[in-house]
Amino acid sequence: MATVFLRGKVWFAKLRLWDAAAGAWVWVQRSTHCVDRQAAVMVAGVLEQGAGLAGAGSLDRVKAMGMVNDILRFAGLPLLAGVPMTFAFAREMCRAPGLAYKTAQKYAGALDRFERWAGKDRALDGWTTGEMQAYYDGLRGELSVTTCGHHLTFLRMVWGRAVKLGHVPMNPAAGVVSAPGVKLARVPLSRGEVAAVLRVMRRAGERGWVLLTLLGWHTGHRIVDLLGVGAGSLGVAGDVPVVRLQPEKRRGAGGRLVVLPVPGYLAGMVRRWGGCGPMGRKNGSGNVSNDFVEWLRRAGVDPLRVQHKARVVHLKSFHSLRHSMASRLAAAGVHGEVARLVTDHSSPVVHRGYVHAEIEALAGALRAVRRV
Repeated sequence: MATVFLRGKVWFAKLRLWDAAAGAWVWVQRSTHCVDRQAAVMVAGVLEQGAGLAGAGSLDRVKAMGMVNDILRFAGLPLLAGVPMTFAFAREMCRAPGLAYKTAQKYAGALDRFERWAGKDRALDGWTTGEMQAYYDGLRGELSVTTCGHHLTFLRMVWGRAVKLGHVPMNPAAGVVSAPGVKLARVPLSRGEVAAVLRVMRRAGERGWVLLTLLGWHTGHRIVDLLGVGAGSLGVAGDVPVVRLQPEKRRGAGGRLVVLPVPGYLAGMVRRWGGCGPMGRKNGSGNVSNDFVEWLRRAGVDPLRVQHKARVVHLKSFHSLRHSMASRLAAAGVHGEVARLVTDHSSPVVHRGYVHAEIEALAGALRAVRRV
């Protein structure tokens, strides 16, 4: 049985603990951190109880946390907080300082869907890999492989953080088997197709659309970033006119300001017209991109409509101009790192997915190889 003795002003406990490495019980002395004898006796009793459960192999995390809080209570120290509730913990992660704006939006969407599926709030502990797998498999019937991967990444991040903080012993999302990625092959727009679209826009007197399309062709940036370009975005570097872009995808995460040279005539158009205008957009840039698809059709360009899961996707859209720029940079022999300074892609792997080699370029390369 545990006993207590005074050492200085603090009471110590002498008791037997199970030494798993030695496979035997050993006598040890441990400070109770108590100056009151009665409190020290209570702490010693809790330690002895925990030692017995550990020796029997029945000490789980919940019991251990309860005992730790008992000891802290007897010693007059602050108690450890219980295991956080899943969705409150995850929401705090979505509001973490420095998290990119678009990333925070993506995480919030993943959390909302998971919360609807779970039905009610639960503590972080108790979730199983089987439950996570069932949730992921359900997503696969509704969403693309890429989007399902984003949701799974978010869940793994939430429980990974919980493991690091000691709230749970393991990450239940880590063992989920995900489907191999299958991405739609986006198609770049050719110079001739862009010229045809611009002709239709000019005939219709749509200055905003003409300016937006030219900015997309000459910068290769996302529609949501180009819609905010105006006279205040212009500048000069040496004798070269430049446009400054702050990619919304990196907003809030200290993303760099992208400064790109543009043709003098395009800078003059931005200065005279003052920007693309509101374009009647709703809910971000989604309907503007859909409107651009209609301009493609009016110009006789097939937007290549395909059904993908529950939604319709156009392989040719405004985002195709981003693919066009990456492909043109590669065809011109621009080094990968310099090309990424233009497109602001996060990694060489991402950038490579935007490069499309024309069959003529491949044929020329193979002819050159045969001459060696």
